[in-house]
Amino acid sequence: QVIVVDDGSTDHTDKILAEFGDRVQTIKLGHSGISVARNAGIDASTGDYIAFLDSDDLWHPEKIEKHINFVTAHPEMVLTYTDAVQFTQNGPEKKSFVENFPALNHPDDLFTTMITKFAIPLTSAAIVKTSFLKVTGLRFPAQIGIGEDLGLFLQILIADGKFGYLPEKLTMRRMHESNISSNHCRRFEQRRRLYNDMLRDFSNRCTAEQKASLKFGLRDAHYRVGECFWEELNLSQARSEFSHAIAPNARGMRALAYAIATLLPTSFIESIRNLKRP
Repeated sequence: QVIVVDDGSTDHTDKILAEFGDRVQTIKLGHSGISVARNAGIDASTGDYIAFLDSDDLWHPEKIEKHINFVTAHPEMVLTYTDAVQFTQNGPEKKSFVENFPALNHPDDLFTTMITKFAIPLTSAAIVKTSFLKVTGLRFPAQIGIGEDLGLFLQILIADGKFGYLPEKLTMRRMHESNISSNHCRRFEQRRRLYNDMLRDFSNRCTAEQKASLKFGLRDAHYRVGECFWEELNLSQARSEFSHAIAPNARGMRALAYAIATLLPTSFIESIRNLKRP
């Protein structure tokens, strides 16, 4: 079953899909966002497993065959993922996706490492059990536009779903300037919202370690968003973000120092910055 969710594309997607006839099921949406689009695909899926493929990524010709053989041999796994070759218009990069994020070699520790080391399985490399999503009702968080994959993966782990890793480069990730995840400030604004929502909605289901990791991630997101406002000299917003990142550790003390520094005159901060520039 091949499902294409067309979320308001403006290219020739519809004409290309027409060439495949009824071999491809098409769902048309109108700029509803990546989470809503993926969730529509999940709801329409009837197979035992769901494999995601984003529009700018590719699969190795044997990806599905090898991956299904792997999940069949490990029926206890709810979500499994492969490595990926990362490539640009100039060709493949030297390091694969997992080589850039070696913590992905250890799926048993993923809850903490996804938050603290940003080691998040590539969605286009993942296969998940349909029955688990249907029974639990878990979906990509619709209110999140960047990091929605992290949201679903954390929910699966909170619900005791096991992850597995197939160490083969069976996915190809296209790297370009328009990658949604390349927007640093917006990415951490979205993570701040995600962690807030998860602590509100899933706190009673989390282990103590999971809750501590979410709180760490929330403080980290506040700090990084605070840095963005600091660079823009939006000092009141920066102070608000840094105040939420204060904690009894090195990063938390830096947040306190920044929060105090935001009380200085803007002209003074600008003069200090000019002194640092070569």
